[in-house]
Amino acid sequence: MTDPGFDEIGQLLAEHGPAGFDLLAERFIASGNFPAAFEARLMKKRVEMGLPLMSQSQGDLSPDDAKTYAQTQIAAAREIGGLYLGRDDIRRAWPYFRAIGETSPVKDAIEKLSPEIDGDLVDGAIEVGFYEAVHPHKGLELLLNRHGICRAITTFGQYPSLESRDDAGALLIRTIYDEVRRNILTALETEDSTASLLELVEANEGLFAGNASYIDVSHVISVLRYAIDFEDPQILQMSYELTEYGRRLSEMYQFKGQFPFEEPFPDYGAYLQALLGIKVDAALDRFRAKVSPEPDPYGDIAVQTLVNLLVRLERITEAIDLAEERLAGIPLDRLICPGPLELCERAGDFERLKSIALKTGNMIAYAASLSRQQ
Repeated sequence: MTDPGFDEIGQLLAEHGPAGFDLLAERFIASGNFPAAFEARLMKKRVEMGLPLMSQSQGDLSPDDAKTYAQTQIAAAREIGGLYLGRDDIRRAWPYFRAIGETSPVKDAIEKLSPEIDGDLVDGAIEVGFYEAVHPHKGLELLLNRHGICRAITTFGQYPSLESRDDAGALLIRTIYDEVRRNILTALETEDSTASLLELVEANEGLFAGNASYIDVSHVISVLRYAIDFEDPQILQMSYELTEYGRRLSEMYQFKGQFPFEEPFPDYGAYLQALLGIKVDAALDRFRAKVSPEPDPYGDIAVQTLVNLLVRLERITEAIDLAEERLAGIPLDRLICPGPLELCERAGDFERLKSIALKTGNMIAYAASLSRQQ
């Protein structure tokens, strides 16, 4: 069905007045021209209220009239956005719901979306679900299904929002863990579905003969970079088991990583073990050894990594000592760990916060410490 012609528009308005816009909107909806239907809904109300017709200006409306017009806008946005959702067109539905601050209908639609629908519609759901952070977990799940793990890892690394990041990152780690474990079970020609990845690699020394890897190893290293930020013990355990798998790979897969995780599998493994409460002192010694004797004015990454680990292990006093010694003068935008002032506040040590504020000339922090001590 096509849009109504100009003669038909004139006839509808001549016969029905402002109500003709409703009939016009229905014709646009029937033809699939949803944006025009939205404009027709608003135009009817603008005619009725005497507002400018070719401008978005609302003039000098009373609070009650402004509320009435806003209600029309909301109702029209819900209607048109809902029509797009009915077609699984998440990308085109989202602007209408975003304009009225309603994410739930779009999130629900993404949750129910089948990955088998048209590829462009899936990409629209990925765009809104993941990049717009409406439903990051499902968005990443759809991306994994459509574009594969490599694209998913790259996309996750560019994720603009920390909100829901853990949920999406956990999906990546579980996906890689399950793939490695499944491929190893296939190689072993066993259906033992209860053994963990760690149990499998410890019990089968010959798994890695002939440079066998069971997955693209770069994918494993990529997700380990994010794994150390998790708090979920199950995800930490899976990630640690991936490092144990990685440590057993042949030399050709022992890629060099970024300092202070230049040996990715043993370094991330030690860090993750500590977070799991295993060999904590050994892990701390490993990362203390990476700290250079001389201060780095740009914020020594090894120092900051160690501070983060100490904080996670609730060794706040040691974290404060190290941060005060090495990070007190580093601008906040160069820190990837809590600075000494923040750590003092976390510890409730406002006397020390005041002392550090005096040393660094931070008058605001000094004032804050005094206010807490009063």
